[in-house]
This record gives sequence, C-alpha cells and structure tokens, in this order.
Amino acid sequence: MAEKLSFDRLDEAPDWVRNYYQIRLDVELRSVKADGFQRLFDRVMRTVHGRGYRDTAALGRLGDQGCDGYLQSERTVFACYGPDPYFRIRGAVAKFRSDLESSVKNFEIPAFMQKWVFVVNYPGTHPLLINEVMTAGVPGLMCEVWSRTDIVDLFMSGARRQALVTEFGSLPKNSKYVGRAYVVPESTQLPRRCAEAAVQLLRARLRCDEYGYRSALAEWSGSVAADPFGALVAQTQLLLGAMGAMAMAGYFDPEKLRVAPLLREAELSRSAWRDDGQRAWNLMMTVLHSVDDAIERKDQYVAPSVDPIGEDIDKLLATVVCGNRLALGLIRLYSRKSGQFETECLEEAWRLMLEIPVMQDDKEHGRHVARIKKTGLLDGI
Repeated sequence: MAEKLSFDRLDEAPDWVRNYYQIRLDVELRSVKADGFQRLFDRVMRTVHGRGYRDTAALGRLGDQGCDGYLQSERTVFACYGPDPYFRIRGAVAKFRSDLESSVKNFEIPAFMQKWVFVVNYPGTHPLLINEVMTAGVPGLMCEVWSRTDIVDLFMSGARRQALVTEFGSLPKNSKYVGRAYVVPESTQLPRRCAEAAVQLLRARLRCDEYGYRSALAEWSGSVAADPFGALVAQTQLLLGAMGAMAMAGYFDPEKLRVAPLLREAELSRSAWRDDGQRAWNLMMTVLHSVDDAIERKDQYVAPSVDPIGEDIDKLLATVVCGNRLALGLIRLYSRKSGQFETECLEEAWRLMLEIPVMQDDKEHGRHVARIKKTGLLDGI
C-alpha cells in the first residue's frame, strides 16, 4: 500500500517525493518523440490543470488547426514540437511559423485565443525561436515558447496530488530511502528492477508495440526515478551485454568503434553523442577494461577517459537515457549482421547482462566501487 502523504500540490511535498517525480518526468521527456511528446505534455497539463485543460485530436484533412491543446481558463492554445529523430532548429522555426499561421487563421482573437504557446522537447529555448516570438506581430495575441525546462518547472510547482498518481503512478516503497541520486547503494546485486525495466523498454521498441512501449516507458522512468544510480549501473551493464553479444559472435570490435552506423541505428544525433552518449559508451568501456584488474593487457588499447558526473543529476540522467539508445543501436546492428530477429539478439544481450558479474561478494563490491570511482563518477561526494 502506498504511503499516505499530506500535500495537495507537488511543491508542498517532501523533498524525496519531489525528487522522484522530477526525475521520472525528466527521463520520460528525454525518451519521447513526435506524438509521444504531445501525449506526455497532455499528461503534465492534466496533472496541473485538471479538466480545465483539453487535449485535442486531428481530424482528416482538417488536421488539428494548429492546436494540440487548449487551456480554457487562460484562453491559451498550445502547439507541440517533439522532433523525430532529433531537434533541428530550422525545422522548429518552420513548425512555429506554420502552426502559428494555422491557429491565427482558424481561431478568433481574443475571444477564443489570447495566448499561443509553442512547446518544444528541448532543454532550453533557442535564440532563433525567441526571435520568432518577438517578431510574430499578431495584434491582440501573446506568443511564448516553452522548453523542456518550462514543462518541468510547471509540473513541479503546480502538479496536484490526486492527478499526479493517476497520470504518473504512485511512489515506490523504496524511493524514500534512496537519498540523493549520486549515493552509492550498499546492495551487492545488479539492480534487478532497473535492469528488467530497461530491457522491457527495448523489447517493446523492437516489437513496434506502441501500447507496450508506453507502459514500459512509464515503468522504466519510475525505476530510474526511484534509484538513479542503480539505473546507471543497470544501463551500463545492459550496454555491456549488448556489445558483448555482438562481439562474441565476431561482428563487432569495441576498440574500433564506427560511430556513424551506431548512431543511425540508435536514432541519436551527433550532438547528443558528443554531449552524453560518449560518456555512456566510455563508462561501459572503462568497466570492460577493468573487469579483472589482475590481468595485464598486452595490446595497445587502454580504457578511455570518462567525463565526470559527480553530483550532476542532469548528467546522470542523460547518461542513462543515451545508454539505452546505444544499447538499442547495438541490438539493431547485431540483427542486421547476423540475420537473427532483433528480439532474439536482445535476449542474448539480456542473458549476458545477467551472467557478467557486477558484484559477487563484499570484496568484489569494494573493487567495483573502486572502479566506478576511477571513472570520476563519484567526484565531489
């Protein structure tokens, strides 16, 4: 039974409750695209505004008239842009202009619409979009751009408890005791819930199961929010398993990574690779190189350096999300090379993930933590 909490809105909740839901939303925002982003935005708005917010649907040739959602109390029309596969500013500017033109054409100002908001699944507001807002020049209409940060801020300040549970689920029992996200757990076992949730997310994606993917994404986001460091350990292990399955079959040399094919299959941009994906990959490679400290490598390859995460929760979450994408890319590459079904390749990676020892005993636990410290992950703790 979920713990009874005495708060009406999320900004009145204990820190550990806020921490859980903020991480969960952040992970989901980083993981959705296109219509999935619009549906997630609808959930956030319903959590904050209840029935005052109306999500909309396109109808045949009429489309959605430039309106992806409507807040009646403020006469505000929302247009969402969750690019697939990744954000391009030219595409965002073009979408801004076309959606604004459609809204102005179809809705009366200010009787129906006095504010128009362009919502983008991007960490911040690009200057070119700010310029579009400043030069829109529609009489009687206020224009704004909301980024991912604005969505999270709105959610954290206005989410109502009852709607919060309905849209984002109840709190796991252990989330109160996880503490700050960068604290190393004392468990010597692979974080099973995090591992299973990460694999289930990939399985639904590979099966093209839209409903299953939504359910898996919610479960995975919840597991990351409840145990962020455990999710990082599990995700690194999954990436290691996916790489190991392909390498053991003779289709891949991790020391000679060709980035472009991997990013294409992972649906990851070059900028995302530079910012966060390379950190996830290098962390996996560092663990690979240090699996047995007693073995002296006789080749020229050495473990790569890893950008420290320290206490930066944003870096940690980005590393987990990009790690999942990279695992997806490896599974797809393995399937193309071997001719096996993608789900069969995933099951092989899952088996290896469970077989590769993370921490077998207290002594091994100490060595494992020492390896993680070498990467700089725990700097500042």
